Formats: sequence, C-alpha cells, structure tokens
Amino acid sequence: TILSQVAYFYNYYALTPGAVPEGAVLPEGANGLRVLWSLSVEEHFYLLYPMLFLLIMKGRITMWHLGGILAFFLVWRLFNWHVLGWGDHIYTRSDTRFDSILWGCLLALWQGKGIANRIMPLNGKVMWAWLAVAVVVTLLGFVYRNEAFRETWRYTLQGMALVPVFHYAVANYRHPAFRWLNWAPLAKIGVLSYSIYLIHYVILRGFAYNGIELHPLGNFVVVGGLSILYALAVARFVEAPIRNLRHYFTGHRMQPTAAE
Repeated sequence: TILSQVAYFYNYYALTPGAVPEGAVLPEGANGLRVLWSLSVEEHFYLLYPMLFLLIMKGRITMWHLGGILAFFLVWRLFNWHVLGWGDHIYTRSDTRFDSILWGCLLALWQGKGIANRIMPLNGKVMWAWLAVAVVVTLLGFVYRNEAFRETWRYTLQGMALVPVFHYAVANYRHPAFRWLNWAPLAKIGVLSYSIYLIHYVILRGFAYNGIELHPLGNFVVVGGLSILYALAVARFVEAPIRNLRHYFTGHRMQPTAAE
C-alpha cells in the first residue's frame, strides 16, 4: 500500500481484490494516509495535461474540443455506473475524476483569452446572478442524496458551479464579497493548505489510535493548530530548500510565499 502511495497508483491499487481490509473504505498503509488517493489523481492529470495544453496553444484543440472532453467524462461516469456497475470505483479513479481539475484549467484558458469576462462580466447584477446559480447548483449536490446522481452528474455540476465563483474571486478580488480572501492570515493559510490537508487526518488518526478523544471544536483547534505548525515547518525546511535547488539547476526563482 505504501509503495502504491509513493509511486502514485494508490487510487487504483486500492480497488484491487484483497487490498482493502474488511470493513475499511481504503487501505491506509499508515494511519491517516488514506487521503493520498487524491494525489494519484492529481499526478496523473499533471503528467497528461501539458500535452493537451500544447495542442491548445497550437490551435489544434479549441475550447469546443475542451468542452467535449469535459462532457466525455460525464458520459464515461454514466457508463461506469449504469452499464459496468462500477459505481463504487468512480470517486477515486483518475479516469473518472480528471474533469474536476480540468474545469479549473478551462477557466484559466478563458481568463487568458478574455472569454471569461465576456461570459461572466463584472457587472454587479450579472455577477450576483451567476453566484446565485452557483450556490443553488452546489447545494443541490449536497442535498440530493441519490447515489447514481452523486457519482455521475454531481461532479460535472459542481465543476461548472465553481467556475463563476473562482472567476469573480480572481477577476473582481477588490469587491467586498471577495476582498476578505486577501486578508494576510487567510492568504498564508491558502499557501499552507496543501500540507495542512495532507497531515490533518494523520493527526486525527494518531489521536484516535492513542485513545485521545476531543470535542469536535477541540479537534478543530488542536488538530488545526498542529497541522498549521507542521505545514509551516514543511514550508521552511522542505519546500524552501527545494526551490533553492531548482534555482541552482534552472535559474528560475519564485517570489517568496506568504509562508516565508
């Protein structure tokens, strides 16, 4: 299990017969590492997307083609659920979840080409209309509990709903509705968020393994605080030296992050 996590095929290894202990959702390898299935999806996506991006930049793939690719993933999930009967695999497989990241790539391309502002102008009334639709669609994904819907249509609808939210948060960041996102402590949490995500469940599982039970609010404060401290240490002692090493070999230097 740990080998599959290190080599980024954990999300598929976990689906092999005998890999999952009886009564478990996913094999962990070590307590708290279950969340690493998502890294497999991301790594697979980032290995393939650059090739697609080059074709987009050369004009061989248009925005319409990209829309067709996004539609394909919905059709593929529907086929998995209704024809193959693999519904319990859909949540963690790369080939059924790539579009969750691809929607963000589509928005970035739209931003760069000026399409986003034409479709979603910064006009106040239009913005609030888009955001209202986004909230309703997102809530639908949480409220409607039909399993077939949740493992097929939900991911597509959520991806679509997040597009206007992220567009306005970036393009209209001075608006009072989004200005608070630029508050320095929140910006720092944003920089640290990935490390926080990776460690928080390890700490929770460590507490449970040692018989430490906290009130949910206590978990939020204690586990959240420890996760932030861990993320700060990773940023200082792991990420910063690696960036310096990259600069040594490539000459490319990133601007210091909020964590530094």
